[in-house]
Amino acid sequence: MSAKYFLDTNIFVYCFDARDLGKRERAREMVAEAIGSGRGVISAQVVQEFFNVALRKFSRPWSLEESNEYAVTAFRPLLRRSIDLELSMRALRIVHSHKISFYDASLIAAALDLDCEEFFSEDMNPGQLIETVRILNPFHS
Repeated sequence: MSAKYFLDTNIFVYCFDARDLGKRERAREMVAEAIGSGRGVISAQVVQEFFNVALRKFSRPWSLEESNEYAVTAFRPLLRRSIDLELSMRALRIVHSHKISFYDASLIAAALDLDCEEFFSEDMNPGQLIETVRILNPFHS
């Protein structure tokens, strides 16, 4: 059985970015593969961060209908971890041991709780190993 992996928020944002068609196509492939294989996972924080961007920073903010449709089709199949005090406390330990932001540490803590081996993100240090999760940039070889 193949290992689980975690998708950072930027993967979902790139699915709708017309400025870089290569990244957009790669991001769409990753989300489709994550849903289709059942190996890709996210936490509630990814959903929150994505909708903050979709509602405030997209060139045309999303409607309620568009938001609900994406929540059901993309996020529901991948969402495996909510935010709670235990996750926040684990994130705090990661902040202090690895000197990364609390928000990034919260995502890593969720990936660790979900037994992911890989964490795909453009925003973190590629190749870095945080406990048992390896950070990978999906847009660079």
